[in-house]
Amino acid sequence: MHLIPTHIRSLDPLNADRALRALPSMNARGDVRAIVRTLSGLVPSVGRLTDTPVDEASAMMRISGCSWDH
Repeated sequence: MHLIPTHIRSLDPLNADRALRALPSMNARGDVRAIVRTLSGLVPSVGRLTDTPVDEASAMMRISGCSWDH
């Protein structure tokens, strides 16, 4: 098991914390469009990844559920 460094765990370059807090209410309303829009917004574009510092890119991978093997 690989531990994610604290400085990477603290980063939220996709603003996922804010977006994911809203999911329960969207789900309760059955607002599928809002759920899809919110989750799609958490997928960075290739262009954004190209210009992203390594620590932020690692945080994006962590947020998306990729394994940590740094």
